[in-house]
Amino acid sequence: MFKVDKLNRGFHNLRYKAMRLLIMLIVTSFLLIYSLRFYEYAVTFHPERAASGNLWKLPKDGVDVWVNSQGGIRLHGWFISSQIKPAIATLIYFHGNGGNISHIGWLGESLSNRGFDVLLFDYRGYGRSEGDIRDERDLLLPMLIRFMTMC
Repeated sequence: MFKVDKLNRGFHNLRYKAMRLLIMLIVTSFLLIYSLRFYEYAVTFHPERAASGNLWKLPKDGVDVWVNSQGGIRLHGWFISSQIKPAIATLIYFHGNGGNISHIGWLGESLSNRGFDVLLFDYRGYGRSEGDIRDERDLLLPMLIRFMTMC
C-alpha cells in the first residue's frame, strides 16, 4: 500500500510539473509574439516629417501633388516631368521605410533626365503626408487602391 501511495504522489507531482511547464510555455509564447511585433514596429517604421529650410527643396520641373487616400487622409508627393518629350513612361516611386521624399528628389530628377515622368510619394505619416502609420497595411494599400481607381 505504501508503494502505491508513493507512486500516486509521484505521478501527481509529475502531472503538476508538466501542467506548470505547459502554462509557462504558453505565457512565454504570447510574450515573445508581442515582443516581436513591438520590435518589428520599432525597427521597420521610421517616419520623418517634412523639414523646413533648404532640406525640403522641390526637384527641377517638379510640382507638389496631393492625393486623398482612405479615410480622407491627404498624401503628399512630387510629380517631376520628363526632360524628353514624349515621356517613355511614368514611374511611381515610393521611398524606403525611413526618411521622406526630400531624400530622393535627386533620383526623380535623374529619372526625368532619362525620359521618364516620375511620381514620388510619401507614405502616411512621412514628409508632408497626413496621418500615422500603424503597420505595413498602412504603407501601400491606401495608395494602391487610390491609383487603381485613378486608372
